[in-house]
Amino acid sequence: MKRLFSLMLVFILAFVVALLDVRCKKDDGTPTEPPTTDGTVRTAQSVVVRSNEEATLTHPAGSRIVIPQWAVPPTTDGTTGEMLFSIEVGSLESFSVPNTPPSGWQFDPQVHAMGPAGFIFSQPVIASIPLPSGFDPSSRDICMFDYDRSAGVWKSVGGRLSQDGTSLEVDAIHLCTNLFGSVNWSEKAVGAISFNTIARYSFKVCIESYQLKDPDYDRSFESQNRIRRIDRRDASTTPPDGIVYWRLPQGTWNLLVEVYYHDPSLPTEPPRYLGYFRRSISIDSPHWNWTQQMGAPDYEYAVPFGTLITDPAQLIADGTQPCFAPTPSVGVGALNVRLEWNAPVDLDLWVVDPCGNKIYWDHEQDTCNSSVGRLDLDNWCSNLVLGRPENIFWRTAPPVGTYKVSVNLYGYCETASTAAVYYTVRWTVKGATNSKSGTIQGEGTTILVTEFIN
Repeated sequence: MKRLFSLMLVFILAFVVALLDVRCKKDDGTPTEPPTTDGTVRTAQSVVVRSNEEATLTHPAGSRIVIPQWAVPPTTDGTTGEMLFSIEVGSLESFSVPNTPPSGWQFDPQVHAMGPAGFIFSQPVIASIPLPSGFDPSSRDICMFDYDRSAGVWKSVGGRLSQDGTSLEVDAIHLCTNLFGSVNWSEKAVGAISFNTIARYSFKVCIESYQLKDPDYDRSFESQNRIRRIDRRDASTTPPDGIVYWRLPQGTWNLLVEVYYHDPSLPTEPPRYLGYFRRSISIDSPHWNWTQQMGAPDYEYAVPFGTLITDPAQLIADGTQPCFAPTPSVGVGALNVRLEWNAPVDLDLWVVDPCGNKIYWDHEQDTCNSSVGRLDLDNWCSNLVLGRPENIFWRTAPPVGTYKVSVNLYGYCETASTAAVYYTVRWTVKGATNSKSGTIQGEGTTILVTEFIN
């Protein structure tokens, strides 16, 4: 009897250990072919930019991303990074976003989806979308909005009228799905802070905390992307009046300013960080007073060069971090496939190369015809960063043939959830970028998203 009991105990323990091992590992599963995703393939304007490069990407519809030098972060090992920037333009329906503006606001129905999503840049880029035909910016306040799929609401990312008066633009530390919104001018309208530009210096101005003058100001205010970059590397970059404006809703703003110096003798080196300082600013009148047809007062920033905070110990002691922490670059290469989603879910990207090798979380790289494909970013529940993509790429000479791309829903990070998850797969082949979006639901579900030929 004791022998039998011992054998049973050994069996039970072995079963429990095996069960725990299975629960700690992802199940490979088998791609489902079909079903495939619904929706159509979208074509994007795209460009690959390296850390030491600057570039401008323009869509035929008029939207634009201006990427300054050193905006692209380095890789995790400190080498020069590269990022694939893209713009897609379409209807609200084509991007599966609702026409539900905040109270009083009106949306232009054209959506401008900008990427890369899920990455934070070392320097803010400028994202801009054109004003609608016939729009008069002197009679209405304007703002750029991004759709938060997790919360199901449109959030303001601010914006300002471009110097030539043809577009709405915003400094952005990360990119997203944007559209144009406008509302009648009123006493709730935004005010402005002004900055005198200084040759050979640049600044990152970001919001630490704020309190709106009107608590009912309905913009679903999004402060994470609220940053203003002021850059004057030489006299040629000076604005016509020497002043840069930052429009913000009326209220009290506690701002942190990082200061950088551009050494003209080192044009290929990143600007030198000098330190930071703080200011509190109150904005109590509209930038444009529509009743009196006049501008708002200026709130000038003087740079206290002699008292900049530079001591790293003090930086840690007062709990302050820099304006933002950049996200390391991932590989783009000659062929790139990326999976994007924004929900607390573990999605996995699977790519089968022309040799039949499947590259995914449990087989991060393989060689086909002497060319290596590699997964260099895997985002799952234990290390989930909301919005971060998964990325597979071939650095050079990707194999010729057919590639199959699948999405697998391994599991929900919030165990009670069973919701459908919206995702986008982007692939870049021979310099052309395409994307396809869809939804996936249910643990263990795998969807064949697309097949393409290199």
